[in-house]
Amino acid sequence: MVDGSDSPSNSNNSSNRESHYEPFEHVAATFYQTGLYNFPKVELHCHLDGCFRLSSVIKLAKKRSIELPTYDIVKLRNYCCLDADEDSSLALFLKKMAVFVSVYQGSREAIRELTLEALEDKAKQGIVYIELRFCPQLLASAPEHPKDMNPCIAEEHPDQLTPSEVMDTVTEAIEEAKTLFPVIKARLILCCIAPMPEISEDVARLAVKYKSKGVVGIDIAGEEDIEDTPAFRPHIRAFQYAKENGLHRTAHAGEAGSASSVIEAKRLLSAERIGHGYHISRDPDVYKKIKTDQTHLECCPISSYRTGAVRVKEQHPIIQFARDKINCSLSTDDPGVMLTTLLDDYKLVADFGVSEKTIKIMNLNAAQSSFLPEDEKKELVSMLKQHYGPLN
Repeated sequence: MVDGSDSPSNSNNSSNRESHYEPFEHVAATFYQTGLYNFPKVELHCHLDGCFRLSSVIKLAKKRSIELPTYDIVKLRNYCCLDADEDSSLALFLKKMAVFVSVYQGSREAIRELTLEALEDKAKQGIVYIELRFCPQLLASAPEHPKDMNPCIAEEHPDQLTPSEVMDTVTEAIEEAKTLFPVIKARLILCCIAPMPEISEDVARLAVKYKSKGVVGIDIAGEEDIEDTPAFRPHIRAFQYAKENGLHRTAHAGEAGSASSVIEAKRLLSAERIGHGYHISRDPDVYKKIKTDQTHLECCPISSYRTGAVRVKEQHPIIQFARDKINCSLSTDDPGVMLTTLLDDYKLVADFGVSEKTIKIMNLNAAQSSFLPEDEKKELVSMLKQHYGPLN
């Protein structure tokens, strides 16, 4: 975990870099003047297919003749996960997400627009490094191979797009964004889906195939049931394949599931980071282990309320994490369906009493725990420290 102390910059030391190395931009202060929190930021937990703009959703749905609950943008905003209450649940959230994802499934044009708009929006928030995650199989409309068992593919889908073609579209859009929004660097994490073990090994193979085009890791998302059972073993094999081929691992755990799911994610999936992890606060032994191991927690405060992971009447675990210097950071999760930005999550934790200094340290934690190669990671940390100044 980064402690916020100063260290010399290595951003100009390029003699040993490979030809594909992309240096971080030295961010001009004017580029990220966002009102509050005018400093460069890092985001590790954000779903690409949850980064849509509602105006684009309506436009694309009409163009592709896809049914939405409403085409009125005000009413569609009300359909989104705007509020948190005692009935909030991950299952309800995922049901609403599926409606929006259908607008992008099978369309190169829509997926390209989604990617470019996501990176533009993130750059405007001052985010200089982001790891975007998604499941290519959820956006595909055609099988990858004859034995493809993807349950998301409808037999008569009007557009035919394989998972590899989804990946080509996303990676080409990210390449295009380097010129349009040079301040932000993006890498990709591919998601297995917990209730779809039949696609996990295909996801892992695709992740390895696209390592050279920006895929840095693998994840598992959805309602958690992480255990060594026959039904779950395809996920375990997928993560093992990813590890053997040099990919990093993160896993959604301790969100819908108990604190023990965090330990099982580390044990069975070799997870290096944990998506969410709030429920470790309910188990002192697990909490102590995560703190001792300095396992990074990708926390999404607003999302945690709107998915019911944290109840609205509870004290948010992020308060305890900040107090105990747990290795964690802040992310948005699915800003399109929650109508939020990273700045909103910052404002929420500030309302909890978390200082701007602590938020900056969380950004340093995120940079240090990123899935970048070590030389790029060191440069990112150094660049953040130059902009943050002393944090002692």
